[in-house]
Amino acid sequence: LSSVSDPEDEPEFVAEHRLVIPLDEEEAEDEGKAGFEVKPPPMVQLDASLVDESEVSTSTFNPLPVLTQTCSICFEAWTTSGAHRICCLRCGHLFGKRWLATQGRVGKCPQCNARAHAKDVRVLFCKKIKAVDTTDRDRALCDLDSERKLRRKLELELSEFKFKYQVASDDAIRLRDELSSLRAVLSAVQTPRKRPGAFASVSASDPEGTPDPKCQKMLTGSYEIIKSMLLSPTGRCRVVAACEYINLLCVSQPSSNPLFKGFGFRKVHTGELRPLKYIHLHSQPIRDLALHPEHEDGIVASASMDKSLKLTSLLVDQVGYPDLQRFQGPHSVVAIASAMRLLQV
Repeated sequence: LSSVSDPEDEPEFVAEHRLVIPLDEEEAEDEGKAGFEVKPPPMVQLDASLVDESEVSTSTFNPLPVLTQTCSICFEAWTTSGAHRICCLRCGHLFGKRWLATQGRVGKCPQCNARAHAKDVRVLFCKKIKAVDTTDRDRALCDLDSERKLRRKLELELSEFKFKYQVASDDAIRLRDELSSLRAVLSAVQTPRKRPGAFASVSASDPEGTPDPKCQKMLTGSYEIIKSMLLSPTGRCRVVAACEYINLLCVSQPSSNPLFKGFGFRKVHTGELRPLKYIHLHSQPIRDLALHPEHEDGIVASASMDKSLKLTSLLVDQVGYPDLQRFQGPHSVVAIASAMRLLQV
């Protein structure tokens, strides 16, 4: 590359055809052994004005216009930006920047085999060599990559929100069912109960003597099976205790594990109608289960034929409550007479 000076315009770089005359290998080795630095081969410029086109045939002199516009390694067009930006080494040969970056800190020129360092790479700002402007393409690729990352992130957030919405919908349906059942129970409790003699007064006031169907259904009772579940394949489920404030039933049953024989109770969720965890307590059958009638602390007292009485927390599934966890008696405990008095000891 030669610099052309112009008093009016700024200096610009012009690409010209050059003839490279490399040294012989033996001469290069001799100079290396003598301790001299091996310099790149000199560059000889050819002035096209001094050559007569009529005397020089196309077979002996070919300017090779394709090599001045494409990379000599991959034969791709030069670019003004990106990985294939036009660069040169100290020897003057032109290459794409990505090919020079793969050589590491120390390498050789692919054409003249001259030794080159990473600091010898020069980025060229050329005006006379045709280069493909890939700035818009590189910017579009970067935008495409960022949009793909953003789309992937939004898809993950959308799937997460869909899952949360499904969970919230299931909870809303469950709470709506619980609310309707609680309203039905509350209306049944708030409805005043009529004595058996009420039919007589109704019959006296009614000439036909037919009682109200609603009152008759309330007095006689109406029950239906909603769901049946198997708690113990061997049976022997003796007593049941209900804990209304946490929607649990405590059903005594024998242990189904042959390694831990004994008796305990299984928790059953009244809202979802499904059995929960089994809690092992006694070695003999359980005779009675009771909860505190006033304090909503989730503590159940169990009396067994193994002459013991235990307190168990339904909230943490743990036997023992502050200082009282087992009462041992001289005889088998048949029933819990006063759960309030036992839990307040």
